[in-house]
Amino acid sequence: MPRQKAKLPKYLYHVSGQARVYLDGRYFYLGTYDSPKSHARYFALCKLYQDNGCKMPEDYETHPDEDAAITVRCVTADYLRYAAQKYASSKKRYDRHKRLCDFVDEEYGDLPAADFGPRRLSLLRELLVASKNLRGRHNTRAYINDQVRWPGFWGPRVLFF
Repeated sequence: MPRQKAKLPKYLYHVSGQARVYLDGRYFYLGTYDSPKSHARYFALCKLYQDNGCKMPEDYETHPDEDAAITVRCVTADYLRYAAQKYASSKKRYDRHKRLCDFVDEEYGDLPAADFGPRRLSLLRELLVASKNLRGRHNTRAYINDQVRWPGFWGPRVLFF
């Protein structure tokens, strides 16, 4: 039986001082090695790679601008990595966090993380009120408040950028 592939590709160091990752036959440079920005870009790229069936879009840029802002998608990808470790024993809880991150990515994924503040959170809450759950029913007030109050997602851990 052949060995299984690693779930995430390796986060690598380049002699230029940059971090890089090898995906779909190409190296993607992430910024200064071991910086929060490079880790956020790494997790966002890995999520994109896995969501596309282990393929990268042909037109995706391999050398991003160093001054490019960190997007909400980068923050949610980093949070999902953290949640996968924290909720390793509870797939149901992890899936709940993943659904919220996917919902946030769908609405605000390309928005710079610095621009996501209390007003955007309020708009996101209204979208949660208008959306339906997996059973096809509207979300309850208790569920939505629970989603919005997650300190691990909205708290200081996310705001280190």
